[in-house]
Amino acid sequence: MQGDPIAGRRVFIDHSCIECHRVEADPQLPAGARSIAGPLLSHLDRYAPRELADRIVSRKTGASQELFDKTMADFAQPLNARQFVDVVAYLRYPRAPGA
Repeated sequence: MQGDPIAGRRVFIDHSCIECHRVEADPQLPAGARSIAGPLLSHLDRYAPRELADRIVSRKTGASQELFDKTMADFAQPLNARQFVDVVAYLRYPRAPGA
């Protein structure tokens, strides 16, 4: 399944990923109230799509670390397969609409 980076950006915003994360290559991405809490996301194209997806939900990368009464798993679980694939595509090749 091929991901859509533009759709993934919308999911990233709509599902509150921006609350903790910033994406270095997308300076137009709105910043959430706690956008300095999570790591700055950059150069994620170095990972294959499956590897990046695994890192997003891995306990080793903080998916189980509680922050502000939630964990990354709380944000990732509501995503359907299409949304998750699109977020991975966006994180690998971030683009703002029209870019």
